[in-house]
Amino acid sequence: MSSDYYIACKECKESYWIGQDGLGGFLFYSGEPKCLEGLTPFLAKHVLCGTDPIVVPEHRVEDYKEVEW
Repeated sequence: MSSDYYIACKECKESYWIGQDGLGGFLFYSGEPKCLEGLTPFLAKHVLCGTDPIVVPEHRVEDYKEVEW
């Protein structure tokens, strides 16, 4: 069974889907242009929130607002 992974801001309770982990290991969506286009604005918005954005599995962001890409 695979698990999605997100970059999340604990301060703002927002998350951004960046990859998944499964039988083949962890896959960062570096080949998805839409993912990469939205990653910089997400990080720029949240890097100065008071807590560093962190990479977490999907069960840790269930109550977060997902920023779509």
